[in-house]
Amino acid sequence: MLHDVLTGAALAVFGSAGATAIGVIAASVAPQWRRICRLALGNVEPAYTTTAPTRDVLTSPPLLAKRFLQERPLARPLDPLAPTGAP
Repeated sequence: MLHDVLTGAALAVFGSAGATAIGVIAASVAPQWRRICRLALGNVEPAYTTTAPTRDVLTSPPLLAKRFLQERPLARPLDPLAPTGAP
């Protein structure tokens, strides 16, 4: 009796987990389905090209801060270890 109840509970848990997984996969693939089919049929998409950054982008504070951090070490080297043992 208890075995049958636990088997039913296990089937319900794993069944609902499987249904949730299938739903998540379907929800993530469904918006791109046309694109996936076009790519599978051999229609190559044009390459994504970026535009050259403008002067405002190069002087923005986040980029300046990033450049500042890249030019300087973030931590100084560790001091040599003190000799171990009794003084």
